[in-house]
Amino acid sequence: MPYPEKRWSKKDGSYWTVRYLAADGTWPRASRDENGNRWRTKKAAEQWATDKEARIRMGLDEESAPSVAEAARRARKQEGTTLGTWANEWFPKQDVGISHQKGLRTTLEKHLLPHQPSGSGPMWEETLMDDITEQQVVEFKRAKREAGYAESTIRGYCSTLYTLFSDAMREGVATSNPVATNSNRGRRSGTGKRKGARGKQRVTTDALGALLLAERMALLSGRDEEFISAITMYNSGLRFGELVGLERKYCRPDEGVIRVEWQLYESDRDWYRQAPKDDSYRDVHIPQFVAELLQRQLDAVPHKPTPVCACHRPPTVHRFLVAALKRRGAWTPEMQGAILAHPKERSLEELGIPADLAERFDGDFIRGGRAPVHRGGVFVFTGRDGSPHHRRGSYKPWLIGAASTGMYPGGKNSQGDAQKERPVPLLAEPWPGIPVRGRSPRKRSETAWEPIAPGITPHGLARHSHKRAMIEGRVPEVLQHERLGHEMGGIGAVYSQVTPAMVGTLLDLLTANWKASLEARAKMHPHSPVAVLDELLAPYRKQGASGENSKIISQISPKTAPIPLRRRGMRAVS
Repeated sequence: MPYPEKRWSKKDGSYWTVRYLAADGTWPRASRDENGNRWRTKKAAEQWATDKEARIRMGLDEESAPSVAEAARRARKQEGTTLGTWANEWFPKQDVGISHQKGLRTTLEKHLLPHQPSGSGPMWEETLMDDITEQQVVEFKRAKREAGYAESTIRGYCSTLYTLFSDAMREGVATSNPVATNSNRGRRSGTGKRKGARGKQRVTTDALGALLLAERMALLSGRDEEFISAITMYNSGLRFGELVGLERKYCRPDEGVIRVEWQLYESDRDWYRQAPKDDSYRDVHIPQFVAELLQRQLDAVPHKPTPVCACHRPPTVHRFLVAALKRRGAWTPEMQGAILAHPKERSLEELGIPADLAERFDGDFIRGGRAPVHRGGVFVFTGRDGSPHHRRGSYKPWLIGAASTGMYPGGKNSQGDAQKERPVPLLAEPWPGIPVRGRSPRKRSETAWEPIAPGITPHGLARHSHKRAMIEGRVPEVLQHERLGHEMGGIGAVYSQVTPAMVGTLLDLLTANWKASLEARAKMHPHSPVAVLDELLAPYRKQGASGENSKIISQISPKTAPIPLRRRGMRAVS
């Protein structure tokens, strides 16, 4: 449909121009007809453009010849393109972060491409894009629900498929998008778009719960560092990657500020030093007690910078491939250099790898060497047992998970047998219990931990719990968004600004919550096996629960209570 526009000039006076739909999908403007005359009426301009579009569609106009790119798109459309072919062409073009890229790859390789609509027919990877129907998409959703996937996860899969088809339609590969549905149709899954609908329930905790979790995490690891890191997360709202990637020069306890400049992201055992999520660079103000704990951590961790961090893995040939080749007597030292040099540009015969082994490893013969090198010895928090960084795969289940539930996670042992969750073996004294080390821990276990916010995650402790504390303390919304690295929308973002008074009020709130949690913890027991917490409880031991020098006798173990010296009589010597 043409779009006429009225114009005026000193030379020609009032006249009309018109936009029409060209063969390449653009809307060029015409201001004169073939004879070079202006259109003086709107109707004349519309009539000319309508005839022009008709000639273009019939191939009678000089502009009807498609461009080279348009011709290629039409040829592909006539031949037909499978979803797998288009996905391999579409995926490398996506300009997303490492975590998003990994999620896209997993969604495509494990869920979308291998899906079989009828159960026995061809997979979507081998199906022409125009042959994928809305009914097949509905069956895909139903199959994922029956498999136990959450609605949010299924929506994420369908969102990727929707984007895949939208880009295919733009390139002329597909004629329709089967994921697009009409409004008010489909299953109502409680997506949270309805007015008053709430999102998924998140497990959070308060200041006392965070203190008890931090104490248990320190007992599980045997270090004060886990106590300090947990308290820092709860009172700053740092993401796990931002906490692990916190460098010494950006941790400034003397200024009461943590600068969020970098984060560490782990993917396939490789560590990537990258910008914070959504480029959320910010200054996080911390209260005085957090600054003192961070200064204690900085003094305890040796500062020995190295050009290459210990987490970096140089590229090596997959050890299982090397073992398989050695068993066949086909491994030579020269093969390692050949495989590491150009693994994708040389044939399997040149590399000396049999076809069955290549199929087993899916062509991925190299491990490590993917992540860029970053400096080592500059991070505030380090992993356990000499590891340079905390791994989320162990931090979540074995530290915060075991601390919150009192149960070690299940899994598989060295023989491959499945194991259920089991209680953390503890010695009853000193309170709240010390994890048993050494041989036969279950036989020597004397007590067990009660759950504290079971199901909480590092993200729940750091982000959701910190947000909860700010909401309960009625902190202004603009400060909440800035502290968590979120972007505030609406007109409120235009007129709201963070002021020093707001920051001071927030720090006073966190300090008051901290003191109340220490007082409540001292009422449970005046001492702690964690050295840093035992020092923090010292002022509250003097005051006691109900007055000067009062103690809670029921919480003091007779095994650890000091025995006062007493005068002993002298035995007579005959």
